[in-house]
Amino acid sequence: MATRHALVAVAALLACAGSSRAQPTPDAPNTEATPQPTPALAGSAPGIDLGDSVEVTLNDGRRIVGELVEDNGARYVIRIGAVPTPFDKGDVRSLRRLPSVEEMYEERRASIADEDVEGRLRLAEWCRAHNRIDLALWETDQALEVEPANPRAKELQNQLIAQAKLNQESGKSPTDQVNANQAQKSRQADAARIAFPLLTPEQINLIRVFEIDLRDPPRMVVPRGTMEAFLDAYKGKVIPGRGIVPVTPEARDMFLHQSAPEALGWFFDARARELYPKVQVLQNPKSFNLFRDSVNRTWLTNACATNRCHGGEEAGRLWLYNLRSSTDAAVYTNFFILDRFRTSTGAKLINYDKPEDSILLQMALPRDQALTPHPEVSGPGKGRWHPVFSNTRDPRYQRVVEWIRSMYPQRPDYPIDYTPPTPRAVDSNGQR
Repeated sequence: MATRHALVAVAALLACAGSSRAQPTPDAPNTEATPQPTPALAGSAPGIDLGDSVEVTLNDGRRIVGELVEDNGARYVIRIGAVPTPFDKGDVRSLRRLPSVEEMYEERRASIADEDVEGRLRLAEWCRAHNRIDLALWETDQALEVEPANPRAKELQNQLIAQAKLNQESGKSPTDQVNANQAQKSRQADAARIAFPLLTPEQINLIRVFEIDLRDPPRMVVPRGTMEAFLDAYKGKVIPGRGIVPVTPEARDMFLHQSAPEALGWFFDARARELYPKVQVLQNPKSFNLFRDSVNRTWLTNACATNRCHGGEEAGRLWLYNLRSSTDAAVYTNFFILDRFRTSTGAKLINYDKPEDSILLQMALPRDQALTPHPEVSGPGKGRWHPVFSNTRDPRYQRVVEWIRSMYPQRPDYPIDYTPPTPRAVDSNGQR
């Protein structure tokens, strides 16, 4: 309690003492502001919402960085660290929105090569300092894929996993501890994410089978018993492009000794879908590595599926999973949701015939450049929408087009029973 009072006292001094300066974040400039016309401020200007990171410039030139938590007409309340600090509007020269953690992460990540282990670990530490344990874990996991024995990466991974478990058990972040209402919302959001149904390993394997490109197949196993079941069920049948399914013992034995991709080719051409679940695909097809790396773990999770957009209580009909974005469960579940989703007009989000026209891509462009602009976002607790891509020449945009083109062109109707979730009220105990 004494520590808390001390923090409040320090924050008050920072707000009032002309010779004091609040400690800026590493991303905030630490120079005196040059005089400029006072812009429209929060509550009257579009683009600054409660919960945004902001920089306050006071009339005496001091700059304060924190989170805007209240705008009651006469004053702003800025959360500096864990301390809500009031500022009279008459003392404020300007207020500007700072980039979100997701935006800053994207900018930093774009400048780091995939193989730069030290750079990715520095980024992981930055993510942890900004309370994004999920992003920190992703960067650490990827660093370990490049250097599995890296001791620093292993130690950081263990620390992050422990922190993630602690956050899940408590349902609180440091900021929540000074704001009971926000803590309740955080617990509800955590409970909702925990309850998010994910595709099973069997369903994921089935999608992998459907998406295999036999010209560049992943590692797979077709059990001998599955080959024998095919020979028994289709013996003597003419398979266009393949020939006759073997009948004689000698021909059957030759069939059983062929490679797994060759056997699967027979299954495909015979439309032997009843046998697909028995094929064990041990790696992602190339198309799903592209989806994971160019869509799900980057902008889809960090821009579209944040807690204040399609990953939280305000998701609307399209709710996406925003935890451990590199895991198979997250990757395939989010893909399946996007693939099955239909807009209110019945349109698909992904146009496999003309990828550039995909609504998924168009809604990530600036509204004035999009064939299908992203709708306006409004309402309590909702974040401000930002385009993901600067234009259609954006390399990230082009990588998504590449991913869509890599998918199997004759789109299958996966025989998978899965109902995508929609946000509903979740009580503090996680009951829906």
